[in-house]
Amino acid sequence: MNVVITGMGIISSLGKNLEENRNNLFSGKTCITLPEFLQTHNSHFSVGEVKYSDSSLQQMAAADHKKRSRSAYLSVISAKEALKDAGIEPGFYPGRTALLSGSTVGGMRETEIIYKDYFQNDFEGEYLENHEGASTVEDLADLLKTDLNISVNTACSSSLNTIMAGARLIKNGMCDLAIVGGADALSKFTLNGFNSLLLLDKDICRPFDRDRRGINLGEAAGFLVLESEESARKRNKKPYALVAGYGNANDAFHPSSSSEEVTGLQLSMTKALKEAELSASHIDYINAHGTGTRNNDSTEIASMKKIFGTVPVFSSTKSLTGHCLAAAGVVESIFSVISLQENRPVANYNFQHPIEDILPYTGESFDREIRHVMNNSIAMGGFCSTLIFSKLS
Repeated sequence: MNVVITGMGIISSLGKNLEENRNNLFSGKTCITLPEFLQTHNSHFSVGEVKYSDSSLQQMAAADHKKRSRSAYLSVISAKEALKDAGIEPGFYPGRTALLSGSTVGGMRETEIIYKDYFQNDFEGEYLENHEGASTVEDLADLLKTDLNISVNTACSSSLNTIMAGARLIKNGMCDLAIVGGADALSKFTLNGFNSLLLLDKDICRPFDRDRRGINLGEAAGFLVLESEESARKRNKKPYALVAGYGNANDAFHPSSSSEEVTGLQLSMTKALKEAELSASHIDYINAHGTGTRNNDSTEIASMKKIFGTVPVFSSTKSLTGHCLAAAGVVESIFSVISLQENRPVANYNFQHPIEDILPYTGESFDREIRHVMNNSIAMGGFCSTLIFSKLS
């Protein structure tokens, strides 16, 4: 059974919907700036921030008057767009429907806002129900009326794993439609946490560059609608792409860094190629994890060399959006599908000096068809995941 993508929705620093993200993806401009809506003493660190206030996002979500987290508002906006794009009304599904959403932040940002009041004053505010990561999928499930609801947290590979799990649910007859993706908002906890690990770059990050100094954090949400190719045909809906292969593995090396050749990523790429029944030579473009840290980029290159020998065209998009944590995988999956449609890799913005003898794609002439795109995520805890998206014949 082939599983295909029939709807996509996204909100990120590149734009509030799929069209704006598509238009800005190839503009050669970054949307990483100093924070405007995140109130923090570390406001000198550049971030990929969605430039809308919480109240504006609430209006854009057009859900109800319940107080929700910023992560939940981002989720609702992108999930609704994905369903509309697929030609499906929430609650009126063509069969059993699963919702799988990844988040690491949940409502942590809102907890930070009330924290001082809670301990210093007689706090009588409404109980904060949206702190935990699963709150985003709970809020979405209430609004979308889905049958099976699953929250995934494998750090920065979370949303890539929701796509994989959704495809497997459909293939195994456990659901007919899967709404998959994830969301994370910026928070002081994550910004301070990565800063304590000395992993942040104050300027725009430089993935795969010799002089890279760290990551920029970002916030975003993205969702895909998955169904079988037969279901899409019955609905007369033209798919975007085929979810051709997937795999995940654990590097089992260190809680916050990768082994020298990221063995876990080698395994996940090998599994994905096997699932897709493709050889390494079939991959035309890799949307790499590419965070801009010293450890990630050099080890990711080593891992790709092990699998491919001659590494295909590859790039990272994190110098455009920042690292969107749990949402990174689905955001970059959407960018991968856009590359498939446009026959055009996304340029590795802000690159100047190669790490060694291998260079990412920086916008030079590209004159061949893209039929198969690989998307990789590497997460703290050693979680490595790979997806392959292919054009339909």
